[in-house]
Amino acid sequence: MASVKEQNGRTALIMDQPGWKYVSDKGGTSASVPVYYENALELLDEPGEWYLDIHAGKVYYMPRPWEDMSQAEVTAPVLEELIRIQGTDYDRMVENIEFIGITFADTTWNRPSTSYGHADAQNNHIREHGVPDRLPDAAVTVKRANSVHFTGCSFTRIGITALKMVEGVQNSPVRGNKFYDISGSAVNIGDPYTNNPDNYNPQDIRKLMKNCDVENNYIHDIGVDYQSAAAVSVGFAADLELAHNEIFNIPYLAFHIGYGWAKRFENVQRNMVIEHNFIHDLMGEGIYDGGAVYFNGNSGGSEGNYNLVRDNYIRNQMDLNAPLYADEGTTYWHWERNVVDLSESPLWHNNSNPRWMLVYVPTIEHLKVNDIYTTTDVKHVNPEAPWVEITDIHVHPDAVWPEEAVRIIEESGLQEAYAVLRNSQAERIHTNVEQGNINVPVGGSFTVEVSGTDGRDRTVSTENMMTTYRVADPEIARVSDQGVVEGLKSGATSLRIYVVSNGILDVSEVQLYVGDTFSRISLKGVEKDTILLGETSRGFQVEASGLTDMGRQVALTKIAYKVEDASVASVTETGYITHVKAGNTVLTVTAEGEGRIVEQEFVLQIEKKQEFEEDNIWEVFGAEKADQWVVEGGSLERKDGEQITTTLTKFVLESESGVQKPEPKIKF
Repeated sequence: MASVKEQNGRTALIMDQPGWKYVSDKGGTSASVPVYYENALELLDEPGEWYLDIHAGKVYYMPRPWEDMSQAEVTAPVLEELIRIQGTDYDRMVENIEFIGITFADTTWNRPSTSYGHADAQNNHIREHGVPDRLPDAAVTVKRANSVHFTGCSFTRIGITALKMVEGVQNSPVRGNKFYDISGSAVNIGDPYTNNPDNYNPQDIRKLMKNCDVENNYIHDIGVDYQSAAAVSVGFAADLELAHNEIFNIPYLAFHIGYGWAKRFENVQRNMVIEHNFIHDLMGEGIYDGGAVYFNGNSGGSEGNYNLVRDNYIRNQMDLNAPLYADEGTTYWHWERNVVDLSESPLWHNNSNPRWMLVYVPTIEHLKVNDIYTTTDVKHVNPEAPWVEITDIHVHPDAVWPEEAVRIIEESGLQEAYAVLRNSQAERIHTNVEQGNINVPVGGSFTVEVSGTDGRDRTVSTENMMTTYRVADPEIARVSDQGVVEGLKSGATSLRIYVVSNGILDVSEVQLYVGDTFSRISLKGVEKDTILLGETSRGFQVEASGLTDMGRQVALTKIAYKVEDASVASVTETGYITHVKAGNTVLTVTAEGEGRIVEQEFVLQIEKKQEFEEDNIWEVFGAEKADQWVVEGGSLERKDGEQITTTLTKFVLESESGVQKPEPKIKF
């Protein structure tokens, strides 16, 4: 931000250029209003937040409940890049280096704090006027190299991308590593440039990206700051495998493959295999238009030599567009024997049901899809996309899988030799809190139980888990280190549950009520406690829910219904109302919630069938009245006694030149 000014009683924020121009004018993802503000002392109101006073050289920090600042070890990263492995040119390339068991950690990235800001596109590409989209920096960069291996390393607390390989890197696998707590992407293979043949289809084979396999890596909690980042991206590379990786808890894509949209050009993206990966719990933080495996632009595949996506297990993508997503220009991919489990996925942000596949536009072609096991049959395939073949889709809504799907699931993810990478990581956190809230009486208590599982719901050891609790308003309730919540006085507040597993913090918040009582019943679609039906209606299904004094919803049991006057209407045991005749009566609903029984009355009104009075339309619109009416935005033709034809687009008005008369009553 360049400056702040007071103008006419309002505050004007003057943004730095050219960064503001870049971020506010970059196509469909342009920024219009701020999403959040940061780095102001006045904004510190939650544990874990900090403020840097650059003028005083001082950091303000609000510690979390378990943090003792007198004993804290604080790291302030200075370096943006840890290692650059780069050949002088293509005649003198780096060769034969292996990094084994090294931890790469604690870098920063200062570019967003400059006047350029960070105008990002998908895959965290930097998008600026007049230049092609490009990858951001990385903590470790490899260029012009052959046989540079990364094996058994850890990349953590990285300020931008962890590992980037570009410009002619060959025979350089990334195998058996851990990537976690990364601000951007874990791995970028190849640049996305589509304006330079040396990048996407080099004639000099030394410039070719080739054999940079990414296998058996444990990747989670990436895109922490730059949420458009994919876990792994491949621009243009040949003979490459993405296999047996486990990727979870990410805000956007797991794999971003290709670039170029609908542009057609020869490129080297061939002989690529994406197989046996386990991807789960993604796109739950508000970023959408993505998928677990995402494709963009044409590949270098051909008839008889399709690139492959097979034997992958994808679970719980939480926003659109689809776990298997072919975007503009996608060509020559074969998706087979994949398992897509969306049984836990909520409605997506546009209130649509989750879908397992999207073939977006007509520029997509030569796509084969077969033997997919899924919990939903919802998909979208553009009908104009040519040569798209879809066969043998097996739908199992309850995720009770047949033998072949079970085999795919069991063989996905880390192979046995690399299972140690998990280190009992709590990939999913579970509590015994139901419906997101706790209610205790004044003087009463509730014990919160916390457990961790992996992505297959297998319980993990609690040895690597630390759990801490915090009540927002300690006057209403208090909580012990063991999770025992005690109600002190009537009121509503919140409880935060902090779980740290192998250095990864998970924070959940639940509403906490003390002395809240189930007091009333509400009916879905019923306002002001009145059910209004017509004499010709088919009936009405009552859906009852419980509410408390503080507005909390309560699950109901033992629901009973009774109509006072059976001559007006009747009701079944399940709450279906059938009218008998016009009239008013009372529906009484009785239900039990949280050990308390509530009875509530609702007015049941059956309206008499309406009778319509016929008027002679010709008395109003007849030829003798022609000078009294005009049609705004259309035409009106009469054949007296037969028909009136109009192209009316707005409404009929009485002409100002006509004889004034009372407004006619016309009923059709």
